Amino acid sequence: MGGDSFAVLNAAGIAAMQLEPGSRLVRRANSAFTNLLGRSVEGEALESFVAEEQREDLIAALDGLSRGEAASFVRELRLIHQAGHDVAVRCTAAAVAGAEGAVTRIDVVVQARSGWGELMTSELDLYEHLFEDVNASVSVHEGPEYVLRYCNARGRELSGDPPRFIGFPMREVAPPRFVDAVEVPLSRVYRSGAPLVVTEFHAPLYRPSESPPWVDSYWSAILLPWRAPDGHVRGVVTFGFDVTDQVASRQERLENEQKLNLALDSARIGVWSYDPE
Repeated sequence: MGGDSFAVLNAAGIAAMQLEPGSRLVRRANSAFTNLLGRSVEGEALESFVAEEQREDLIAALDGLSRGEAASFVRELRLIHQAGHDVAVRCTAAAVAGAEGAVTRIDVVVQARSGWGELMTSELDLYEHLFEDVNASVSVHEGPEYVLRYCNARGRELSGDPPRFIGFPMREVAPPRFVDAVEVPLSRVYRSGAPLVVTEFHAPLYRPSESPPWVDSYWSAILLPWRAPDGHVRGVVTFGFDVTDQVASRQERLENEQKLNLALDSARIGVWSYDPE
């Protein structure tokens, strides 16, 4: 997870950190993680904020990632807040390898679990309570057919709010061109069970009232596995942020730079006439 990934996670209020392979030191932690524990833990070892009875199992699992014995794992943990109380979380850790294949870092996404049962009767109710009006597209897809179980107001707006939407497989309600684009990252998360961050992902939107009906759009997004109580992957939760304007602005700037460079190169061409008499 680079700087852009951390920004996307922060915008979604999702805690994340990077670990040093083998040493278990926190290389980086985003502000959502700092808020979760009430203090910064960058440069500290996991032992300083993981419940004592869970440290041995967690460290063994992380060592397995560092040695390349596994690609990812999911654990239910209790983290120690600065105030001394426990914070129940589910963490998803994934090993990131460098060009030569060695593990260079371990990315960890943390989702707080404590208090959810008292707040809402189901996870879908929770998503609606938390994300209905945020300025990001939030959706929950279930099963390998990606049946849409929840989509917030921003997501419905971007999708044109079709009448057949919630409760239907994605391929039954969305145009094939759109499905072909977004199914790749959804499938990656559903099959691996590991979180995924994408930046400036091209996803064309269908607008039948416009001409042409297809509109280019670009997204930065975090995709998380949606797990059943027994731990198996039930679906995928997506948090998408529209970055179309930023991409268009950068492309326009690059085109203007190219035109300027061409004009400057042309201005350096010498023009003369030769009269042999």
